[in-house]
Formats: sequence, structure tokens, C-alpha cells
Amino acid sequence: MNQFPALRRASLLLIAIAVLAVSATPLSTLSPQPDGALAAITQQAAASESVGVIIRAAADTDSLVAAIEAAGGTVERQYTIIPAVQATVSRSALATLAADAAVAYISLDATIEMATSDEVEDPLAPSPDSVFAALIRATDVWAAGITGSGVGIAVIDTGINTRDANFKGRIVATTSMLRGPSSDKTGHGTHVAGIAAGDGKRSDGRFTGVAPGANLIAVKVGNLDGVNVGDAIAGMEWVLENASRYNIRVVNLSFTSTVAESYLVSPLDAAVEQLWLNGIVVVAAAGNRGTDAFAADHPPANDPLVITVGAFSDEATLDSTDDFLKSWSSRGLSRDGFEKPEVVAPGSRLIATVGFSRAELIQLYPQNVIEGTYFQMGGTSASAPVVAGVVALMIEANPGLTPDQVKARIVAGADPLVGSLAPQIDAWDAVFGGDAGLANQGIQLSLWIDPATGLIQNEPASLDSITWDSITWDSITWDSITWDSITWDSITWDSITWDSITWDSITWDSIVIE
Repeated sequence: MNQFPALRRASLLLIAIAVLAVSATPLSTLSPQPDGALAAITQQAAASESVGVIIRAAADTDSLVAAIEAAGGTVERQYTIIPAVQATVSRSALATLAADAAVAYISLDATIEMATSDEVEDPLAPSPDSVFAALIRATDVWAAGITGSGVGIAVIDTGINTRDANFKGRIVATTSMLRGPSSDKTGHGTHVAGIAAGDGKRSDGRFTGVAPGANLIAVKVGNLDGVNVGDAIAGMEWVLENASRYNIRVVNLSFTSTVAESYLVSPLDAAVEQLWLNGIVVVAAAGNRGTDAFAADHPPANDPLVITVGAFSDEATLDSTDDFLKSWSSRGLSRDGFEKPEVVAPGSRLIATVGFSRAELIQLYPQNVIEGTYFQMGGTSASAPVVAGVVALMIEANPGLTPDQVKARIVAGADPLVGSLAPQIDAWDAVFGGDAGLANQGIQLSLWIDPATGLIQNEPASLDSITWDSITWDSITWDSITWDSITWDSITWDSITWDSITWDSITWDSIVIE
């Protein structure tokens, strides 16, 4: 196999180029998800005649809208944060749309699940004091006069109960991407907000969040019974448009997509990267899949730019020697080659408000009520807002910090945790630890972001931006490629600079042609 003649090598590379360039399945070979992109959509559509999708424009969204409508589909929403539309199409129209010149890539408008652990943990003793803020030394930061004051934390979730006294005067904006009110009937988003920034007034300070002086922006994108990728992207778009107005410097995402997908092609990941590149720190829950296959491949936690947070148990004590990583906390190496999460935080049985006594979480888990409407919840859904609160503290103390500087400081200041590849958050070191350089250097951005400008580009990234060594050839199911669908005449062979290809860098033994 190592002695292929140059012509044979060229043929193999041309096949790879053709697979990447084919208009019917653009970029699909870069997707490491267990099911092919279009196959996953078709499978979803098999249960019903219509299916929700997010379709990226090949050139302009007007042409894309026309193509969708011509195929009998319905456009639900046009985005500005990414060149795409949210649409409902029939199963029979999928193949037609995939082959349309106006379509660059089709993604499933997948269901999102809140990253709350399915493991129902035994409740703590009645009316315990919360320890997570003290354990990560946030209380020491408060003593130094830093509480996150004036910094906006956008909670993209199920909304926040605006009547809760724990947030009095600090919920500066509310919005909903859904029909109906923006209030939180579930309690999930309110609990997340309480961990990040509740001031504990209704508990005499015993159940206080990490950044009790921070402002909150409630962006409702769903409920416990359903959140979709398309609505989450719309929420991020609203945040980007209103960031300056409300000084939004941090976004908390306590959810993960149910579909594993490469960050290079995921529309959800492209949206979070847009936030990051516009100066907004994105904190994402790692998910609760433990070490399952593809546990580290679910957007947005799989994106290498964001701060992905895993969960450990503090055992309700200030003794760090009894802390341990929760078995359900997602971790591992993504198919794109990034170790996730970057940091872990308390995420087991954290106590915060859910807003009101009829909240769905209280109805589902009455045994987890601690006092009044204070409720204990576990999952990386709870650990992510711990870190979001720390970021708010950092930015109050150092308003000029960029997201890459914030991430570098958090990772550099974190402390080892026995049994975990990722260290545990330390608020004091994150806030006062000093310059730690820049994170995310040399990382390839989403294929829909121009690496030179950081702006979304309508045309997919050129093949020149693809590092061939980063492609896991073994993950490509060659039998699934319909070679007859490739329009060979559409490939401009003269545009390929053959001399620029370092043939020796290609591991030919790893390519299996059946």
C-alpha cells in the first residue's frame, strides 16, 4: 500500500476532493456523527411526513427560500447570525432540496435536552446550607468587593421567573423565541439563573449564587417538554443583537443537542462561535452521557472555542478531599480531536430557587424541595452556571477581558480533581490570577466562518482551509457514497494546485478502497 504510484495517489485524493465538493452531500465527509447528516434527517422524517430542518444557503437566503417553497416546504424563520433558514419540509422533498444549487448543507432541527441528570439523587438533610459558592472561593471574591455587578448574564433556557425576590431589580430583559409568554413555568431556567446569580434574599443568604450582583437576561427557547436547535439559534441571534444594550458578556447554555455532529458543520456551533467572536463568553454544559460513544460530540459542548463544563459532587461539605467527578458527566475526546470538558464545577444537588411552588420541577420531584421554592438539582445543567457566574466576577474586575483571555485564566487557575481529566474551577484564581495568555490559538473555526475576518461567509470554506490530517478517514463509510450523484464536470480541476499538496503527509495505509 505504501508504494502507490503517483497516479494512484492522485486518484484517491481526487475522490476525496469530489466527496467534499459534491453538491448533493456538501461537507458530509467532515461530519463525524454516527449517522450521516442526510440519513439522520431521513430517519427522523420516517416517523412523519414532515420534518424540521435547518438549511444553509449556498449563496443567498432569498434563493434558498425560493428553493424551499418550490419544494413545497415552509420557511419558519430566517437567520442573520448564520446564513440559514429554519424550515419544515416533507420527507419526499429532502433529496430534491439536497441537490438544489441554492442549498449548501441540511441539518436536522434536532431536539435539545436540558442537561439535568436523569439520576434522581437522594435529597440532602432538611434545610442544609449551600456550599458550592464557598467551595470554589467565590465568597472570598465577594469579600474583595466583586459580585459581578453590572455584568449581563444571558440565560438561554426556559425563561426566568421575574417575580422571584432572589433577582429583584436585576432581570434587565426578557424575551421568548416561542409563541406565548416569556415566563418560566418549569423552573429550570430560574434554577440555572439562581446558581449563576441569585442573591439568596429569601433564604437570608444561605442559598446564594456565584455572582449575586450580576444582571440577568432571560431568553426563553423552550420548556422541559421540548427545545429545538432552531429556537436556540434564534435565542443566540437575539443576544448578539442586544448585547451592547444590556452589557451581555456571558451566555449560559445548560443544554445539549440530541444529535452528535461535527462542530465544523453544526449550525448551533456556528452560532455560538459568532457570539464568542463578538466578545461574548459562552459557557456550555458538557451533557450527562458519561463516557458513552460520541459523548463529547454533541453541540454546543463539542465546540472547541466555548468553555465546556463537567460536574463533580461537593458532597455538601467544604472539604475538597471528598469531591468526586459524577459518573454521568460527559467527557472524552471529540471526533474533531478536542478533549472535553475544559473544566469541572459543582453540579450535584445544587440548591437554588425555581421561582414558584407550582413549577414543573417541584411537581415532578417534590422530594427535592429544600425550603419554600428552593430546590436541589443535579447535572451539568447546574455546573455550567457556576462557571458563568465566575465569568461575571472576572469581567467586573477586568472589563477589558476577551473571551479567549477569560478561558485561558479559568483553565490556568483551576485546581486538579482526583479522577478527572479536567480541573475544577477556582473563582479566586480566575479573577485575581493575572494574565494567562490566550486560549483557542490555532483552532480552525466553523467552516461557515471566514478565518481572516471572523465573519460568517455565505460560501463554504475552501478546501485550502482543510487540514487533511484532521480528517478521520476510517470514519467515512465509502459504501454510503453514491458516486453517480457526483457531477464530475462541475469540478474545476485546473483550480487545484497540485504542487501545494504534501503527498508524504497523507497516510495512505489508512485509506481503504473496497
